[in-house]
Amino acid sequence: MDFRQTIDYIQQKYNISDALAEVYVTQSINMIRDYLNYDISDQEICDKFFYVIVIITTDLMNISKFKAEHGTITSMSQGSRSVSYSTSISEGYKLSEQVRGMLPTPRVRVF
Repeated sequence: MDFRQTIDYIQQKYNISDALAEVYVTQSINMIRDYLNYDISDQEICDKFFYVIVIITTDLMNISKFKAEHGTITSMSQGSRSVSYSTSISEGYKLSEQVRGMLPTPRVRVF
């Protein structure tokens, strides 16, 4: 599947807007690219890892739904009344063992 078909599939499966589906798919693709440490195109990721994108998108949607219901406050302090909010849908989300098992071994990062 190409990028557009992947977005359409997510949009229809979860009954969400086109723009929101694109955000989730793009974020999933970036997470896969970061994990693999490959210089790989969006199209190639969609072709090879379509089902992984669907799983990550489902996880991200569940996280965003949880944050919407329970708030996005990450820390509070009483002293000078400081409150910290989460800024990203995927903040704190790491690829699960299930997802990493479906992906090839990542390249080693050399600094």
